[in-house]
Parts: sequence; structure tokens; C-alpha cells
Amino acid sequence: MSVKGAAYMRYRNSKYSTNRKGGFAPQKGRASTQRRQPIQNQNRQTIRSTNRPAVNQRQPFQGRSGYYGSPARKRGLGRAIFFLCAIFALGCVGFKFLFHHDGPTKADNPSIQAGAPVAQDGNTIIPDITIHQGDLVLVNREAPYQEDPNQNLVSLYDYKQDSYNVKDKNLTIEKRIVDPLNQMLQDFHRAKGPSDLLITSAYRDLIKQNQLYKDEIAALGSAGAMWVSRPGYSEHHTGLALDFTIFYVDTGLSDDYDGTGIYSWINQNCQKYGFVVRYPEDKANITNVNHEPWHFRYVGLPHAEIMVEKGYCFEEYIDSLRSFSPENPLVYSASDGKTYQVYFIKEDVAKNGIPIPNGKSYAVSGNNVDGYIVTITE
Repeated sequence: MSVKGAAYMRYRNSKYSTNRKGGFAPQKGRASTQRRQPIQNQNRQTIRSTNRPAVNQRQPFQGRSGYYGSPARKRGLGRAIFFLCAIFALGCVGFKFLFHHDGPTKADNPSIQAGAPVAQDGNTIIPDITIHQGDLVLVNREAPYQEDPNQNLVSLYDYKQDSYNVKDKNLTIEKRIVDPLNQMLQDFHRAKGPSDLLITSAYRDLIKQNQLYKDEIAALGSAGAMWVSRPGYSEHHTGLALDFTIFYVDTGLSDDYDGTGIYSWINQNCQKYGFVVRYPEDKANITNVNHEPWHFRYVGLPHAEIMVEKGYCFEEYIDSLRSFSPENPLVYSASDGKTYQVYFIKEDVAKNGIPIPNGKSYAVSGNNVDGYIVTITE
């Protein structure tokens, strides 16, 4: 070995000494190098300063509320909060059932709803509508239409289906009858196939009705009043009436709708959807309007079915209901599988409250003459 090599070995041995495991360890009193020490086993403790915690060692936080640093303690606190929330929720549910009581409820079917109670005392409600609002308002020569502030008109074109056509986008109708109308004409389409059915008229304002009335009188003289009502006395003001016609798209020609042929299905089944032929052929002396098989009026269930079964026009039906009271209601089982009770309350009596059986769905409509018609769904 050269002199230079021997000198290096003396220097090396003076700086390091081998440990028993074959690694190098710094001698006592000398600074440690940055060399990573070999891992001898899984239980070897991390070398650390006495003044600095080991990496990943969580330190406790001593706050005013005590010790929060332990993971186990945090899990325990989380469980406690969870159970407290669960107990609170169960308490709320129990409170609801403890203080809940059955009372009158409105009908679920919006198509037969005409009003809601604004006050309730046991089984008595005060209607928030006048006698001039609702599905059962009678409009004729003796009962002019009174404007309904709750009227909700929509363009039928925006809701129409492929089973029929609409005259134009400006034709509007009361929104709550769109669904039963679409259901009726969709079922008609399934039963009879494609058709040339066109809805030509629904809601009319006073200006439109006045123009139609003048045109009819000019063409037919006084006889025109049997075909077109005076402004303010037309059912079309309600948005609950509509007219059908037959329009042949391929030729551009049209025919009057007479309810015969394949279209007889509509006239024979319309009551199941809440509609009636408003001006029957044998009732012109009562309605003061000639037979119009194309003119349909929505009155809802069970009223449409009762009218057809009894052979009533609308005037006759409204008159017949005055004989039914809360103590002696008209009871009817309709084709929808539900049983209904129907009775009449005079306007002055209704100011003191309308009796409603507890826990029953109900609808209240004015008749536009002298009182309210109450419909209970059992």
C-alpha cells in the first residue's frame, strides 16, 4: 500500500467505526452526516430530537372546552352529534303526529277545484270565491257572465296533441281543462284512428263576441240570436267551452261537426272526461239556443255523467241541485271509480260557513245565480 493510501485509511478509520450490523454509524461526539440509515426492522423507532415531535404525530389542542386532538375522541363526538340530531328529528315527527288532526281537504284533481277555504272552523269552511266563479257557473240569457279574476287562459296550440288540430296559436282556453280535453281526444284517436277534427273556437272576449253577434244578426235577422249569444251572455267568456269542426287538410275544405260517423264516439263518451254537449236538440226551449252538436262545455266529474244519465241540460241540472242539502246530498258513483256527494248552499247561508265532512276532499263552485255547489269526494 502506498504512503498516500495508508494515510487515507488512517483518516477514514479515525472518522467512522463500523457497527455490528454492517452499516456505518457516526462516532460519539461527531456530527451526523445526511446519509439515510438502513432500515433494520419494522419496529425501529424514528430518530427524533427531544424538542420536536415526530412527523405525523398529532398534537393535542388544549382549548377552553377541553381536549379535541384525539382521533378517537373526535369520532366519539361525531357519534354524539349524530344521535342528538336523530333524537331531535324523531321528536319533531312525534310532535306532528301528537297534534295532527283530520280536517277537510281539497280535492286532488285540479280540474274540479273551484275554490279553497280561507277560514276553517271544525268542519265548516268559508269559500274564497264568489258565486260567479267555478266549473259550474251557468251562463245564458238570464245569467250574464261575471269576470273571473282567477281565470287562467293558455294557448291551446302550446298543449295540443297529434289527435286534433287547432285553428291558430291565438285560440285560448282555461288551463285546468287542457288535460281532460287532451285525454278525451287521445282516447278518441286510439279508438277511431286519424281524423280531421279541428278546434275553431274556445275563449272569446267581449269584442270578439260582439262582432260575431252583429254578423249573425246581419245575416239572419232576429233568428241569429238563436245561434250566437249577445256579448256578456256567452259561455265562451268562461274559457270552459269550445267548438269543433271538420277540416280536410288535403283539400282545404271544411264541414260542420255533427257528432255522427266516427265522431259519434266523442258525443257518446265526452261525459267521462267532464264534458257535455251544451245545447241538446230537445232542450232548445230551455236553453234558448238551437242544437249545436259541435259546442262542448266542461263541467267536470261527476256532474257531466249525472247530466247525461238524467237527460238534463245544464239549466235543468243547476235547478235540480237546489233540492240537495248537506243533510240530504246527491250521491253518485262515477266511471272513475269514485263516489261523490253533491249539494247546494244558498249564497246568504254560505256567508256563515259551508259544512264539509271531516277528512274529505271537496270542491266548491258558484252557480252564477244564487249559491254554491259543493262536491265531496269519498
